[in-house]
Amino acid sequence: MVYVPQDIVDLIVDQLHSTALYCGNSLRATSLVSTAWVNPSQRRLFATLHLYSSSAVQRWCSRIRPGPHGISRHVRVLRLSSQLVVSGVLETALPHFASFKNLRELDIAGEAVRQNRIRIDVLVPLLSSSAGTLKRLQCTQDFQKGAPRDSTWESLYALANSLPNLTGINLSNVQIDPLTPPCARPCIHLSPGYQLPDLFAFKHIEFQKLVVIDPIPPSPRFLEYCQHHLRVLDFTNNWYFTHEIQAPSSQYLC
Repeated sequence: MVYVPQDIVDLIVDQLHSTALYCGNSLRATSLVSTAWVNPSQRRLFATLHLYSSSAVQRWCSRIRPGPHGISRHVRVLRLSSQLVVSGVLETALPHFASFKNLRELDIAGEAVRQNRIRIDVLVPLLSSSAGTLKRLQCTQDFQKGAPRDSTWESLYALANSLPNLTGINLSNVQIDPLTPPCARPCIHLSPGYQLPDLFAFKHIEFQKLVVIDPIPPSPRFLEYCQHHLRVLDFTNNWYFTHEIQAPSSQYLC
């Protein structure tokens, strides 16, 4: 039997993960080569977990054994449907969610929550085991629509404030690729339309960079925050600036 050094194994698995058209099938195959190939393959196979329906949650819970040393430790990005967050389905999966010890990003995506607020009482216990590792929070709901806008914002603030090491929050309608490295400065992405979040409500984060996706109407409280905390204002992806004014995209110091 030919011995393959571990760094070569990791390099091969990395290449399969980044270039193979059917990388899922390829990584499942490499995980069966030998014990030395199992962890590198699983680490990439399960790096991002999508749970967008109750059936997906049930499949994960029925097939994956909970525990700190199992497959769940490989999950770095957890993507949840907003409907799951308000429905209470996640409460049945508490032992499994407590096994996500190394989460780096939480992504809550979906249509606006119209009649029910995001259930912080469900999310906080589920994420308590990974609160110290979470760096990025994405919440791509449409906060313009639906009646309970204020309570939804309050829930978002409470969730962010329960994650002490959070440095990046995306509230825009443009999803950030999980492979994108985090900003060097605490950063927030916004395209909220008619309602701005209260940046002062994020207790543990002093945002130094603001990425603007759509034009944002100024307010006295927003300008006050810019005066005290903001250092970089980025219009790189701003449709208004690139298509209406035809000015070159750039960053501006506040």
